[in-house]
Amino acid sequence: AFPSLTFHPSEYVPEEAAPEDEQWSRHGKIGSRAGRDELACLDSHGCERFPNVRPAVPLDLSVPWKAWPPAVTENEGRFVLMLCSNVLHISPWECTLGFMSGGGKALAPGGHLFVYGPFKLGGKFFGDDGGAGNAAFDQKLRETNRVWAIRDVEKVGEAAAAQGLVLKDQVLMPANNLLLHFVKE
Repeated sequence: AFPSLTFHPSEYVPEEAAPEDEQWSRHGKIGSRAGRDELACLDSHGCERFPNVRPAVPLDLSVPWKAWPPAVTENEGRFVLMLCSNVLHISPWECTLGFMSGGGKALAPGGHLFVYGPFKLGGKFFGDDGGAGNAAFDQKLRETNRVWAIRDVEKVGEAAAAQGLVLKDQVLMPANNLLLHFVKE
């Protein structure tokens, strides 16, 4: 797929693995699958199948840029696209700030940063159901982990702008999700 692009997947890998029944509530993810750890699972669908996909690297968005994997930091300012899918609502706000900061450093001028997931607009939930579904989901997130929440597009945009990333478009997606498109100045 897309042979002219090189993909470099990443995944949060906690220092201490959670028991299977606590992986979602502690880390917002399933973790290991089919006897493979997070990175091996990604690799089984990526670099083991496609020549233009690099091996997955562990990435904690809450740490400073200098602590990001060398595969990323050694290519500072050279990435043309970054994609973050279904992460910002199941992680602390510091991860949103870290992703935007990292995007501001990793992307080349004119590079694109996409974020997919549930969001609020102007501090309000939205959707065909008047926002009731995402409001209930947000409540469940907060009950599961107090630092999780559906983020506000405007606040995410402010964090991005502070790193030289301009919100160019927001696309309504299924299930009351959005795809936010930022471009590096």
